Amino acid sequence: MPALDKHLNKATAFVTGPVALMKSKAIETAQKLRHAKAVGAATMDGWSLEHAGLEMRGDKAVVLASVRSDGRALRYASEALRADREVVLAAVTNQGLALKFASDALRGDFQMAVEALRSNSDAYFCANETLMNDKQFIHVSQNIFNNNMR
Repeated sequence: MPALDKHLNKATAFVTGPVALMKSKAIETAQKLRHAKAVGAATMDGWSLEHAGLEMRGDKAVVLASVRSDGRALRYASEALRADREVVLAAVTNQGLALKFASDALRGDFQMAVEALRSNSDAYFCANETLMNDKQFIHVSQNIFNNNMR
């Protein structure tokens, strides 16, 4: 009997290894497909992020696709991505008012706020208080506003 058990264990290992590998590959493929579908949906409709789960709200590719479609979708991004310079820049370039959903540090970043102003001069009111009181920022804001009025 011990010899039979030994052969049975070898046979089981021989079959189980490839089956486990196939299962692992199937799971990996399903995850990639789910991710691709989320990015595709976000590209077509930035507001799809509103209905996404926490995992997708924290996925940089999905959030970037969303904010490039509609910058205001930044409100639904994870806290970490609302502090990510690349993500916020994409959002404010699309819609300057998205600046109000960025982290306080980025709302106080001069260059980020100027990019938001170029998209929408009302973004001045989305900058943090320190920046709103900065004389240089006020001057640049006035110039952008005046250029937009022409």
